[in-house]
Amino acid sequence: MKLARPVLCLALVASVTAAGAAGAVTKPKPKPLKPVCNLVTDPAGDATPQAPLANDDSLDILSADIASDAKSFTAVIRVKNVAAQGLSQLGSDLQVDFDLAGAEATVWMGYNNSAYGGQAFQYGVIGKGDAGSTSPTGDAVGIIDTAKNEIRITVPVADMNALGKAKPGAKVSNITVSSSQVAGIAPNPSGVYAFNSLPVDDASATKSYVAGYPSCVKP
Repeated sequence: MKLARPVLCLALVASVTAAGAAGAVTKPKPKPLKPVCNLVTDPAGDATPQAPLANDDSLDILSADIASDAKSFTAVIRVKNVAAQGLSQLGSDLQVDFDLAGAEATVWMGYNNSAYGGQAFQYGVIGKGDAGSTSPTGDAVGIIDTAKNEIRITVPVADMNALGKAKPGAKVSNITVSSSQVAGIAPNPSGVYAFNSLPVDDASATKSYVAGYPSCVKP
């Protein structure tokens, strides 16, 4: 008789557990968010270099994206042929502009190369810099992917937050991308050389991006 009592208790416990499991409701897992891709699109072959500058497929914009997470903020520009690297007299530029809440003006991330062999990946705020001209806030990390015809420019979220709100959940709006060739001008009487940035191609996004939202691009 003493052995029957614990067996009865175990059976009772098992019965209660089974009843609780039957009454539990299993919540379905939320569906993963669909990645955002090609925020900016532009047809191939619409670049318009200014005479006498030659056509440059490395400045013919096809699409662009913004991608970010808690640590990194990345701009991606896709062109017809990034390996073409056809240079004007002084160089060329590719740039993504966008608005961040709290920023003094439009924020930019860009890549420029020089006919003399230099290149730079940078970011800043339009109109902010020495003597009121636009100059970089700092350097970015850049990658030129010849397989994908992409230029990727990355800045830490902490640095972007110094310009405007760039943390996950922040709105990134009015996204535009542009390319230009840089042509030299004859020196003035003081002997100082100057240059003009001549527009080649540009395109704008039809929608905004929410920082931290999944993208087809890895930040």
